[in-house]
Amino acid sequence: MADPIYNPEQVKRLATRAPSLPRDQDRTEVRILSAIITGFFLFAWLIKPVVYMWTVKGSAIWKAASAASMPNWIIAALFVIAALVTLPHLFMLVFRPDLLHCKLPRKMAGYAAGGAAVLWLYLAVNVLSTRSAGLIWLYLGNMLSCLAVGYTYGFSVNSQQLRERINDEKVSN
Repeated sequence: MADPIYNPEQVKRLATRAPSLPRDQDRTEVRILSAIITGFFLFAWLIKPVVYMWTVKGSAIWKAASAASMPNWIIAALFVIAALVTLPHLFMLVFRPDLLHCKLPRKMAGYAAGGAAVLWLYLAVNVLSTRSAGLIWLYLGNMLSCLAVGYTYGFSVNSQQLRERINDEKVSN
């Protein structure tokens, strides 16, 4: 069976109804990028260290956690809690963009990023005793990355609150 031949008007009509063409492309692109950043944050800085601590005894992060004054399982549990607190925000970005007006999941993800930054700093300090300068810089880099992610969540929440305040003032005037 031969493919139908479309004239330019038919192609234009089909393109405007295509599901791959979002109605508000800028917002959709920002949401997709936010989901990628949140997913990367969740995997690289929260889940991966836990997997290494639990499955690769003798790994660098296991040694750093072992040098800590608290047990490894507490450090791993704190990473897991941060991951669980971040999941609602990722879920909303991917599956429920209609609920993004709710600030709580973004705030929680911001707190998780701040907590993860503290954990990475704690691990970097514990690596001082092992004299592994490369690991210290790596963990400090992870800390700064977590702070940057947390900053973006905070910036987003603050911007939303400012827009809401401006809209409230416009309504009252």
